[in-house]
Amino acid sequence: MHGAAAVPEDALWIDLLEPTAGEESRIEQFLRIDVPTREEIREIGASNRFYQESDVLCPSRGP
Repeated sequence: MHGAAAVPEDALWIDLLEPTAGEESRIEQFLRIDVPTREEIREIGASNRFYQESDVLCPSRGP
């Protein structure tokens, strides 16, 4: 998407690797979602490294 281009109705792939604020806003409106920020994604990744068992926080096992 360049400039103020609309999202094509038949789009199969939307690249949001480094979206501008305008691109992110158009995608959020088009898909009716909230695109997470990079910081929010990092927090999800960190929280996934542990699980709670009773009152104990345990590391998750790797693949």
